[in-house]
Amino acid sequence: MNANKIKHYTGNYLELGRPLAIFAPSVCDFLQELSQVLMKDPEAKAFPDIITFAFWIRRTNLQKYKANYPAELRAIGRGTAFHIAPSNVPINFAFSLAFGLLAGNVNIIRVSSRDFPQTDIVCRHIKHLLASGQYPRLEKNIIVLSYEHDSEITDYFSAQCDARIIWGGDRTIAEIRRSPLPPRAVELTFADRYSFSLIDAGQFLAIGNAELSKLANAFYNDTYLIDQNACSSPHLIAWLTADLSADTLAAVKERFWQAVAEAAKKWEIQDIHASEKYLLACKYAAEYPALKKLRRYANYVYVMELAEIRAQVSEIRGKFGLFAETNIHSYHELLPILGKNTQTITYYGINPQELADWVITEGLLGVDRIVPFGASLELDLIWDGYDWIGSLSRRITAGR
Repeated sequence: MNANKIKHYTGNYLELGRPLAIFAPSVCDFLQELSQVLMKDPEAKAFPDIITFAFWIRRTNLQKYKANYPAELRAIGRGTAFHIAPSNVPINFAFSLAFGLLAGNVNIIRVSSRDFPQTDIVCRHIKHLLASGQYPRLEKNIIVLSYEHDSEITDYFSAQCDARIIWGGDRTIAEIRRSPLPPRAVELTFADRYSFSLIDAGQFLAIGNAELSKLANAFYNDTYLIDQNACSSPHLIAWLTADLSADTLAAVKERFWQAVAEAAKKWEIQDIHASEKYLLACKYAAEYPALKKLRRYANYVYVMELAEIRAQVSEIRGKFGLFAETNIHSYHELLPILGKNTQTITYYGINPQELADWVITEGLLGVDRIVPFGASLELDLIWDGYDWIGSLSRRITAGR
């Protein structure tokens, strides 16, 4: 392995620490202080994703999660967790690190080799806090580095880890899995997923202008902030028609999309974005006969109308404000797109518990999250059906 190929942000992978108990006090103290310094940093404030992360790692939020685990539970981190962060969501590495710390692990985080300001800002504060001497047990438990694709380096870190976490597409996972793990190591993989939105048109009828603006901005945050690149960002909006007349339903949709276009005006659209979006819409129109019409709201929003839902609909992935849209009369019409790769349903006007019960009753292999508009990007300790704390820690039984 050529160590000169590795760029170091913080920590030394040659000097690794020891695992801790889950939700260790030193970890919660560290994350609380990291939250505070990020919240106060003017540079960090320019990045909404950093502030979202800082808000999530507040002590009050962490205590809510800790309360889900019995006080008498004896659990400790598995050991060294090797995280491969994605290249399309800059702040993801920080959440993955926080999850690994809360589960009690020593963490080696491989971040994207792309230069993201978010990586530099967060790592600068992490390095400063660790250098203060207040967190001696964590100094060797946080290692952030990057390197270009190199199987020898990946082999090295995989061989010494007790858990491997892979964020990326199916190809990335297949490539990383060529590097063998120790026999007792566990692996969490976050593969290519598909997500969509569900709106009850009948409930939408009564929405006021203030609530509509809030809803549109929430949808904007779910999609435009990272150009619909997240696995949880919706690509399709399914309207539960509630037996509305065609004219009423059309008016409901028009009102929603006009509000989204208004919210999207704060997005800095580039000429290349508009061109790529239009070309992508043309490509889908040629490949999918079910696409019957394209509506445009300036260059901010393109809406492709689908005549029906087929399994191939999950292959239609929007970018830069390109969305598919269809009508349904019941949940059963969603079945063709509720396979293994379906992750998140964002909703408005429906009962999420009722929908979750239906997913279970039908014995579906897909759908891990059902969350309101605006919450699609909120990473959580339960993600893609994995319990991070349970998966990355080991329980010690002490019987008599």
